[in-house]
Parts: sequence; C-alpha cells; structure tokens
Amino acid sequence: MKLELVLDDAVAEAARRAAAARGKSLEEVVGSYLEELAGQARAETVVERVRALSPAGRSEAGWRFAREAIHDRPRADR
Repeated sequence: MKLELVLDDAVAEAARRAAAARGKSLEEVVGSYLEELAGQARAETVVERVRALSPAGRSEAGWRFAREAIHDRPRADR
C-alpha cells in the first residue's frame, strides 16, 4: 500500500537524519512504526477481551489450583 504523509520540511529532514543514523530509510522507520502500532492495537483488543471475560471466571477469594490436581503426574522434586 502506498501512503502519502504531509510533514513540515524541518520535521521531514530531521526524521530522515534520525533514520539514517539508525542505518534505515525514513520509509523503513515509518513502516516499522506502523507495524508496531497495528500489533499493539491487536494486543490491546485481546487484553480488552480478556478483561471483559475475566469477571465471569473469578473464583472465591484465595482459592488456587493444586498442581497435582491439574496435572497427571506428581512433581519431580518430591
């Protein structure tokens, strides 16, 4: 996909220099940032979904799974 950005000339030049200092083009830096941003948006959606579901899965205060109860084998250190 092609994307056009409108930036102040000074901002664009400073961004180009910062990208070059990292050994990358401005296009690579912007592309990486947008990929990261999209990934964060997906992660935030997952977190929101988990939070929405979590009240339904709450147990009584202090109750925990016992390892032996959820695994078929006893602990190796015993």
